Amino acid sequence: MNQKPKRPSSAYLAYCKWKRSDVKLKYPDVKKSAEQNRILAQIWSTEEPAVKKSFQDTARQQMDEYNQLMSEFKKQEPAATQVNTATKPVTLTTKKKTRNAFILFSMDYRKKIKENGLTIKSSEIMKLIGEKYRELSQEQRSYYESLARKEQEDAKNEQSLKRKDDILESTPMKIRKEL
Repeated sequence: MNQKPKRPSSAYLAYCKWKRSDVKLKYPDVKKSAEQNRILAQIWSTEEPAVKKSFQDTARQQMDEYNQLMSEFKKQEPAATQVNTATKPVTLTTKKKTRNAFILFSMDYRKKIKENGLTIKSSEIMKLIGEKYRELSQEQRSYYESLARKEQEDAKNEQSLKRKDDILESTPMKIRKEL
């Protein structure tokens, strides 16, 4: 078994798939899938318990089969299932994302808000920060823009150093001694 098994649909999703064509016929003016989903949800909520049970039983059986296949898959390919993408090593293609002037300003302004002890919603804080950023003088704005440029330059320098390190690591030892 090379490929990871596909997780089966829930009872509700299987029911929706089965009933969708009926909804399209009964409500031909409803084109958006979100509206169709609302109608399907209403139909599901009023459906006979026996019909729901048949879909739930089928879904439970498919989930049991899936779990069995997954346990077999994990036994065969333990390395493939244990890859942690959060701890990927830095390579030549990995770039550090730098912050722009607005982000740097917003970080400073959030600190001021916390120091003053204001308790307002995040959305209100972002509106306030946006207004204050637009009100900045050119001199104040250029300060944050220069910080952002410096951060970008530092990131470029760091990236070039990483590239050199990566190249050195991939270079055979005999050639490294000559360098």
